[in-house]
Amino acid sequence: MSKRKIAILLLLIALISLAQRGADVRAVLAEVAALTGSVMPRDVDTGTPSLQSDRLGIQLSGVQTPPAGFNLQSYLLSGADGFFCGTLTVNSGVVNSVSDFPGNNLIARYDTFRMMWEKTVFETTLPSAALALVREVVDEAGDTPQKVGYAVGMVQEMRMLATHANLARSSAVGGSRSGARTHTEHVLNILYGVADPRHGDYDGNGTAENPGDGFGLLHYAASADLRLLEAAESAGVTPEIADQAIAASLTIGNVAPAEGTNTWADQLVERAQAVLTAATAGDALAPATTMRDISNRMINGVDVNQNGTIEPIVGEGGVWTAFLTAQRTADYFPSGAIGGLIQHQPSSQNPTSDRIAIALSNVPQPPNGVTLWAYLLGEGGTRLVLG
Repeated sequence: MSKRKIAILLLLIALISLAQRGADVRAVLAEVAALTGSVMPRDVDTGTPSLQSDRLGIQLSGVQTPPAGFNLQSYLLSGADGFFCGTLTVNSGVVNSVSDFPGNNLIARYDTFRMMWEKTVFETTLPSAALALVREVVDEAGDTPQKVGYAVGMVQEMRMLATHANLARSSAVGGSRSGARTHTEHVLNILYGVADPRHGDYDGNGTAENPGDGFGLLHYAASADLRLLEAAESAGVTPEIADQAIAASLTIGNVAPAEGTNTWADQLVERAQAVLTAATAGDALAPATTMRDISNRMINGVDVNQNGTIEPIVGEGGVWTAFLTAQRTADYFPSGAIGGLIQHQPSSQNPTSDRIAIALSNVPQPPNGVTLWAYLLGEGGTRLVLG
């Protein structure tokens, strides 16, 4: 799945897994004493073959009937990426199934067929209205450069801004007033974005330079904030989603906007103006140093209450905390006796959602010979196998 549209976490018990790797499905099946037959990719044919290998025929005999409470499920896999092919019916040991997946080339995308007896332990689904808004924040937005999510772009542009705030200070340390002014222009234009009337030629060289992506940190922040507040009030929203969305919104409010309300962006602009009007590089050093320090605070936040954690609260969290808190809106919570949560995380210090942390309690212990599996489910039968 190059673009994951995942909304469901499924934890299930699986019995007796049959996996076949490579193209020679019949040879693998022949090695399983109780099973004969084949699993065959073919073309959907409604009068003219599709030539897409988008039909799956399953003809097997010697298949055991699933135990009570279990279903026989079929999958095509490629590494962790999976595709659900449907629930299979066993009649007198025979499975005879044909399923069409128009436009999905099964040979091109998958190399393993798996058949399992399964029983769901729990399944939880995020509400679609809130999830669509959250995805615009932490995954993909249609109006941004490179289609990055608003909070993703916010973190990326903030880090770019901080780099140039540090370069402005370094220029002042090195005695270059013009260098300090140039990088301060970069700071302001990354902050504002090209559509903001404040975007401009601050160092007087005839060009309004912006090494960022042009969307503007403030624009990213405002867009993320709007979507989060909409998610908190969307149809079917859960208390957990609403709480995290509001906390992320409050955290963004530490950083932006820059409209004279003493946000960190306001403080940054004030120091930037002092650098620009400094008569010498020496005079620019103090405001450039403060500008650098403010930009670092805008990224990482500050532990005001000194409890050892930078929290998503007023006066503490920066854009990184805001991103992580927005990500928490998509946590999964089990139902019934099972406690804990399943949480999205970044696998590094970049604004991604490519790690899943599972922390559950009171999960039934599978009996001997039974394996506990977890999947993320997506649109059109796609599954991410968590193991």
